[in-house]
Amino acid sequence: MHEARLLEIRNLSVAFADAEQDILCLDRISLDIRAGEILGLVGESGCGKSTLCRAILRSLRAPAYIAGGRIFWKGRDLFQLDEEGLNKVRWREIALVVQSSLDALNPVMPVERQLVDAMRVHTDWTRTQELTRCHELLDWVGLPRRVLKSYPFEMSGGMRQRVVIAMALALEPQLLMMDEPTTALDVVTQAEILGRLRDLQEKQGFSVILVTHDLPLALDFCDSIAVMSGGRIVEMETAGELAENPLHPYTVRLLQAFPRPDAERLSENPLR
Repeated sequence: MHEARLLEIRNLSVAFADAEQDILCLDRISLDIRAGEILGLVGESGCGKSTLCRAILRSLRAPAYIAGGRIFWKGRDLFQLDEEGLNKVRWREIALVVQSSLDALNPVMPVERQLVDAMRVHTDWTRTQELTRCHELLDWVGLPRRVLKSYPFEMSGGMRQRVVIAMALALEPQLLMMDEPTTALDVVTQAEILGRLRDLQEKQGFSVILVTHDLPLALDFCDSIAVMSGGRIVEMETAGELAENPLHPYTVRLLQAFPRPDAERLSENPLR
């Protein structure tokens, strides 16, 4: 059972400033993330999933702005924190894995330098401690230690994505937000990365928000699912209940959009 609430979002609205009329992107979003929970945030492209993650970290870029609501992290109102207070929360307590590893990694710096730089912002570890941590991180995500000397362009997409996940886990955050982290990867690499992440999450107990448009993937990986459409959460339920008894028409259509391995499709094939 997931008891303690880490993250509480209440009536959060985000808008984009426009010369004529501001455009609402998130409309009164409310949800909770509990300790050790894996929440899937599912919906079509443009429905506001990534914007919600950015809003949680208060890293929205203009013209986006918070139009209303509150966000509480372990009881603290994130909207009341100054930049110094936010920096103590970002990466150390809440970390984000962005969708594109190429956007997240510096192309002219080796992996070790990028991992160490992330640590030095928040710790006063010795060089030995930093290197030990780098080795632990690569072991966790299933990469050989020689990768530390590699540059991003020398690695495959799956390897780069594991490096980004390792960077996010460097300071052992309590909440890991993953914005479509495996979208560009083949299904075998995707399954391997998510399998390793699930094993690590079970050992360390951190919470996860998985942003994806792939509802079957979320049903397989997550404890609960929040379905988004048009900037709103239209349905939220445990993964098992959502799969068996979807209530919102949009959720039903999402489930129907993916083939079921057990479906008897041959009899429905017009070419048969």
